[in-house]
Amino acid sequence: MEKILVIGCDSALNELLLSTAKKFSMDVKTVNVDSIIKATEIAVDKQVKALFVNVKFIDYSEIEGVKQLCETSKYYAIPIVFIIANLSKEIEIFMKIHSYNYLSKPYDQKELDKIFNNILNDPGINTSEEDDLKLFLKFKDWTTIIAQKDIIFVEYLNRKIVINTIKESIKYIHMPMKAFKEKLSDDFVQIHQSFIINKRFIQSIQRSNQSLKLRGIEHQLPIGRSYKQKVNSSIDGL
Repeated sequence: MEKILVIGCDSALNELLLSTAKKFSMDVKTVNVDSIIKATEIAVDKQVKALFVNVKFIDYSEIEGVKQLCETSKYYAIPIVFIIANLSKEIEIFMKIHSYNYLSKPYDQKELDKIFNNILNDPGINTSEEDDLKLFLKFKDWTTIIAQKDIIFVEYLNRKIVINTIKESIKYIHMPMKAFKEKLSDDFVQIHQSFIINKRFIQSIQRSNQSLKLRGIEHQLPIGRSYKQKVNSSIDGL
């Protein structure tokens, strides 16, 4: 069931939000909390479809708290709608957090319908074009988010998955390469039992010694014998 997280809204407003959301999806519910701290706790355990924040409920000192909440992995790419009464305060928050939209009193039902229609039915919300696909790496106490287009290759080294990007190398957890590849887009192909590469970074292929060179990487990577045919078919499709 889709969850709409609501911060600082009274029962009447919460009911308005829920009834409007159900016009576009019956598989939805609102989760109303009364503090930024509780919202952050929910962010760790639950995936939510959108976040509504009653600006009247928060003061200027809490703007940074909302900003940090928006940067957690659960809220990385979801719509955030501010409910406002004071437009000058809305402008400050809107600029600092880059909110998805806002509601001002008195509430306009047509505008509310439009917001929920976009949130619940627009395929562009919570999904991305191929260039914007994200990889979520969950560690014990945090989650790291990487743009897949920035990954050059993935290596299995010392029983760990190591993700090499254009900016850094990230040592991840122990897991099978086959399972990890399922997290990646079709831009990636496994060329060896220890290597998965991003086809967009291929610079050259040495068919004589079965290796390839990737942009930004000094050394060549081997192509495993059992992967040769699959690699060749993938490269021919570029």
